[in-house]
Amino acid sequence: MPHPTQAARFVVWDLTEARYRIETAAGAVVSSGIGPRVATGIEGMGGPGIDVFARETQRGAGRVRTGTRAKHRTAFLPVVFEQRGQEWVAVQRLFWSCLSPDREAAWRVYAPDGSWRELLVYLDENGTVYHQDPTQRTQIIGVALAADNPFWLGPEQLAVTAVQPSVAPFFGATGVGPPFQIVPGAQDGSTGLTVAGDVEAWPTLTILGPASAFSTQPLFVESAVSAEIPVSGSEQLVIDFDPTAQAAMLRAKGATSGGTNVTAQLTGRAFFPIAPTFEPDVQVVLLTLAGAGEARLSYRPRYWRAI
Repeated sequence: MPHPTQAARFVVWDLTEARYRIETAAGAVVSSGIGPRVATGIEGMGGPGIDVFARETQRGAGRVRTGTRAKHRTAFLPVVFEQRGQEWVAVQRLFWSCLSPDREAAWRVYAPDGSWRELLVYLDENGTVYHQDPTQRTQIIGVALAADNPFWLGPEQLAVTAVQPSVAPFFGATGVGPPFQIVPGAQDGSTGLTVAGDVEAWPTLTILGPASAFSTQPLFVESAVSAEIPVSGSEQLVIDFDPTAQAAMLRAKGATSGGTNVTAQLTGRAFFPIAPTFEPDVQVVLLTLAGAGEARLSYRPRYWRAI
């Protein structure tokens, strides 16, 4: 059974260096400048290919397209290990430890301006080949990869609404009379999210307490997710919009799993994707929060190509 989709390590190709460097999931560089060199003949940086669903019509020549579906992606990376002796062994072991048929790794491509996109890939052992003795310094090793999710992913996009309560003396000047203060029980805050990507992406909404109600709605679209669910200062409400989940979980702050399923308590359940507009400055999602907590709407943009 495949490992959960968490890239344990990154295999990175930098277009400005034309060389692999190996990083951990935390971002620490393990191998820089001594990794394998990239040979010519890379495959997989373009579009993955699509299946077209269509029907014929008697109204005119041609076909009527009813939809498309991206296929899984295959990639091929010709690499050359130029090290000698024990250094060659060490780099080989490190490189292959990043790739597995059962665990996703991230092939990240950097552009000259420092921006990047990454493809989550599995090693295809059946297609990975040594044409000659691999100890030869100029031997090209063909590394075959497969991506079940065919889209290149960009850095996480995040919109945050934070509401801080204002504190006012109950009466008189500060320090006069009993130490009573008035703190609003609820305040409203809203923000927007800038769109990125080539295809729609499904976000995750996290409400950090204290909060009593929230609403998330994209502009120009009549759909929203909302609720009046009390979230204490030690809790968080996590709502996954992905069609395979679409659930609301109330958890302790900082927890990444478990909790209480409160999906039935949502008053608005029209889950929506973040759709690209090709206008980078358009704000398309509004967050409204009642309380003194914080709302975070995040998603990872998806792209057809690496560049």
